[in-house]
Amino acid sequence: MRIDILTLFPEMCENVLSESIIGRARENKAVEINCVQIRDYSKDKHKRVDDTPYGGGMGMVMQAQPIYDCYCDLCEKVGTKPHLIFMSPQGKTLTQQRVKELSKMENIAILCGHYEGVDERVIEKIVDEEIHFGVERTGHSGGHWFISTITEHEDRIEFKGTIQYIGPQDNSFSD
Repeated sequence: MRIDILTLFPEMCENVLSESIIGRARENKAVEINCVQIRDYSKDKHKRVDDTPYGGGMGMVMQAQPIYDCYCDLCEKVGTKPHLIFMSPQGKTLTQQRVKELSKMENIAILCGHYEGVDERVIEKIVDEEIHFGVERTGHSGGHWFISTITEHEDRIEFKGTIQYIGPQDNSFSD
């Protein structure tokens, strides 16, 4: 399985994903996780990625262009379109069943927003699904704190040998 995390804070994600169970899974080549800097795709000379919302509204959102270019580059590198998840408070609540389904996918990309979110055109054109983690608000943090949760869930289900595998049926949260 390959997971690409599209973010403005790849170092923060790398630090978390290089430790514990996920860190071991990465070392053992049980999963490939790449943290991609969206800012590298900005055409602005100052690498600015924020803008006012398309169609109006309060606050700032991440521009469509750097996200779209980052996504297109990822598709080219992978050789296929990964399943793109946007971490959003408007998304469906992540369930154990959905984690099982995601763990069977070969390529997943997770888009972490920032500010008030992302330009709505990104969601309309390239996002496959929006996910959130219950009552937590992921808007300003972009869901970065939950990346380890989603990747670790997939690891426990799919990658036997990384930890003593007990299986999701024995997990108290799997029902």
